Amino acid sequence: MNFASNALFTLLACSFLAPAAFAQEKDQAPLRFCRVSDSAARIYNLPDVKGKVIAKPAPKSIVAVHREHGAGWLEVEVPGGFAVWVYGRYLKPTATPGIYEVTGNAVNLRPEPNSDVTSFPLRQRLQSRDQVAVIRQFEPDEPMEETWVCVWSPPGVRGLMPADQVENLSDQEDGHALWSFALASAGTEAPKFLAPRDRIVQQGKADRAEEALKQARQELDVEAGKPTPDYGRVRSALEAVAKEASGSPVAVEANVELQRLGQLEETLAVKEELYRERERRRLEALDAQRRVWERSRRLDPLREVFVARGVLERQVGSTGDERYFLHYGGETRAELLCSSRRYDFSRFDSYEIGVKGASAGELEPGVDRIDVARLEVIRRR
Repeated sequence: MNFASNALFTLLACSFLAPAAFAQEKDQAPLRFCRVSDSAARIYNLPDVKGKVIAKPAPKSIVAVHREHGAGWLEVEVPGGFAVWVYGRYLKPTATPGIYEVTGNAVNLRPEPNSDVTSFPLRQRLQSRDQVAVIRQFEPDEPMEETWVCVWSPPGVRGLMPADQVENLSDQEDGHALWSFALASAGTEAPKFLAPRDRIVQQGKADRAEEALKQARQELDVEAGKPTPDYGRVRSALEAVAKEASGSPVAVEANVELQRLGQLEETLAVKEELYRERERRRLEALDAQRRVWERSRRLDPLREVFVARGVLERQVGSTGDERYFLHYGGETRAELLCSSRRYDFSRFDSYEIGVKGASAGELEPGVDRIDVARLEVIRRR
């Protein structure tokens, strides 16, 4: 920043630092103060190194930490704010040169002079009647309302930086004193921002959205681990978060989770389709096999000789009871009984036999119980 800019913003700090700004600073007290420890430190618009850089804080400079994000990211504020972009139609001049009043609500602060997805706005937004200090126009020859304007972000606006690029202050250092000194040295204090109460309400909504996103993520992980997941409720929750936090980093994260959910749903649909196709083919094969069996049975020369024929199989129950069944053509044809005790079925286990006898009822549809009066061995196995 040049000398003229420093002078302007020092004047602004002295002339426009209203009592409300001091109340806001108190209400929005940071979690702690840290010192930049990495010479390559960067502050981004999103918790991602692929995001846009909005500041390159100097080594040993002070930052105020307002929030700790997952995956090693911190939400931080720097003395004097960030140079960010606002569309000019949301600004109107005030009586003070270089100071403009915001005319819309929820006006985005972007890292670059465009509104596409690569220039995702910061978490905080400007509200009607906020005032900002203008740095420059993106297109100086165009009317301000038709181009982007670079402004200093007001107090409370934060970016995101990796946690490993800062270090805690020593026990002997006073973070509040160092921060106040840094603010005075920066000379870029904006006139005023949101009223404390409005700021708290806005932050409360963001906190609720983050908590809802966290809960939805957990539910998604649980459902993804189930054999038959139900993604409907998770999708509704994520869509609600994306809508409630529209235009914020939380909404971006919710949409990323929705994309992941879409992939899981697609994978599930493919698995279900494969299962249905395998089941269809299995049933078709069974039906074809039944037709073959029926045909072979009709052509069986012994069909009229025996009540039933097939391979005898012994089954032993959990109590040690033995039961004998006839299998023919891959199907169970009958259970054999012998009330006369004439035959010891164990001697014919695995033999192909034919039997005559009286019906003793139906074990289940298509499977008779036969009280054997005569047994003939057709083939030994």
